[in-house]
Amino acid sequence: MPRHAIVTSCDARFGDFLLRHWLPSLRANVNLSGVDVVVLDYGLADAQRQALSAQDVGVYPCVRDGVISNVRYRDICRLLDERDYDQILSVDAGDVIFQADVRPLFDQHPDRFRAVPEQRRIPFHELLIERSDLAPERFREILAFLGGKPMVNAGVVFGPARKFREFWHFYRDTSRAFGCFGMDQMLLNYVLYRDGFVALERGYNFVLVSAASRWAVRDGVFVDAGGHAIPVVHNAGNVESMRAIRDFGYGGAANRRRRLAPLRLRLLIARRRVAHLLRPPRH
Repeated sequence: MPRHAIVTSCDARFGDFLLRHWLPSLRANVNLSGVDVVVLDYGLADAQRQALSAQDVGVYPCVRDGVISNVRYRDICRLLDERDYDQILSVDAGDVIFQADVRPLFDQHPDRFRAVPEQRRIPFHELLIERSDLAPERFREILAFLGGKPMVNAGVVFGPARKFREFWHFYRDTSRAFGCFGMDQMLLNYVLYRDGFVALERGYNFVLVSAASRWAVRDGVFVDAGGHAIPVVHNAGNVESMRAIRDFGYGGAANRRRRLAPLRLRLLIARRRVAHLLRPPRH
């Protein structure tokens, strides 16, 4: 049985991107020897499930009773209760592509979380997070603890199974509910800085919208200032207008850069739209 797993979470909205871009980029660039690929299923279409299964991707049924990025940690623990994985890569599905091998990171610092601090400070916790999941005094305590620390993006996180279990138990015991966008990132940052973690080189979760270093798109490939392919590209943004790239994808996608408004204006607009973005889909 494979010792490691790459685990992502997805619904029907992002299922086509997962199939057309995320998965092909993973298979083309990452050595999957000894690694399972598992999709936590929060409402994929039947055709999407069938297409994933046909490519030997595990589809793990989940209940969408909170924001996906929050409850995925619960369901990673459910998965770990059934399968004896050693190391996990938890990675976003709808806005990430792989351009180089990340397999060696499974074997580095295997007793600790490994993740990438963002290059440019964005007041994510202060401006964008809804607060009702936490008691007010607990929110203030955690916010004060994180003050001045570079935000670690939760879209790409390596760690041992034990650490993912410990984090979910902390999350479950700290949060009153799981419906606030971004709460996973705030609580994960708290645990990472409280307990310590290994900061990965920025190319392993290169968040375009907050990148301070130069990058470009050449023939559909994202490259750094030296012209080298960036290993993991993350077109993050909780609303489309905040994403740095339109037509984002792998292999022949246009990957056109968007002219972005000043950062603080984008954050304020995004904050107003968060509630609308997180409404459950109509059936």
